[in-house]
Amino acid sequence: MSQVTCFTRAVLALLLLLPTASLAKPGKKTGPYFSVRRDYRRCISPLCGGYWVSQVNKEATVCADGAKAPECYVAEFDWRGTDQTGAGDAALVQGRIAKKQYEVHGMLGVFKVTGGAWRGAATSGTAGTYYEATDDGIRCVIAPCFSMDVEELNTAVTTAGPVSGVDLNSVEGATERDRELAWDLFQGRDGHMLVAGAVKKGLDNGKTLAATDFFLPTAAPK
Repeated sequence: MSQVTCFTRAVLALLLLLPTASLAKPGKKTGPYFSVRRDYRRCISPLCGGYWVSQVNKEATVCADGAKAPECYVAEFDWRGTDQTGAGDAALVQGRIAKKQYEVHGMLGVFKVTGGAWRGAATSGTAGTYYEATDDGIRCVIAPCFSMDVEELNTAVTTAGPVSGVDLNSVEGATERDRELAWDLFQGRDGHMLVAGAVKKGLDNGKTLAATDFFLPTAAPK
C-alpha cells in the first residue's frame, strides 16, 4: 500500500467534515529538465572532466554546436543567478545549454542553470519516464482514489493523467530517510515530487506511478 493511501485514510474522518479544496500547485516553470552525469574520461580539461546532460523524455538533445545527440558534453555549470553553488551530486537540473569560448580549446558547451537542482535517490541507473506528481486535493471514501496528478516533464501534453498512488518502495538503493523526506516535501512546502518510472494499473482498478528513482533538492539533508 502506498504512503499516499495510508495518509488519505488517516485523515479521512476529518476531511469528511470539510469541503474539498485544491492544494497549492508548484510555481512557474523555470526551464526544461535535464539529466546529469559526470564525465570521467581522462584527458585535458576542459575537453574532459565536465558533465553529460540530456533533456529528459526526449529522444535527442540539441548540443552547443547545434547537433542533435542522445546527450551533450558541457565543460562546466554556470550557477550565476541561482542559490546553488555547484553541481555536486545533482542528477536532474533545470536550465539550458549555452556556448563559451575558451582561449585555447575554442568553443565548448556549458550549462546555464535557470531553476532547481535535484539529487537522485537510486543507486542504480534511472529508467522510465520522468514525471512531476502533485496533490490535486481530492479525498475519497473508498479506493481507488485518483488524488494525484502526474505530468510528463518537458512535454506540452501529458498522457499519464491522474493516479491513485506513487510507489517509492522499489527504488533500488533508496534509503528510508530519503523516502520519508520525499513525502514530507510532497505534503509540505514543495507540494510536488519529481519521479522517474512508469504508470501501471493496480489490482483495485487504480493506477500507480511505480518509481525507479525519485529526486530530492540538492540542498535537502541526507
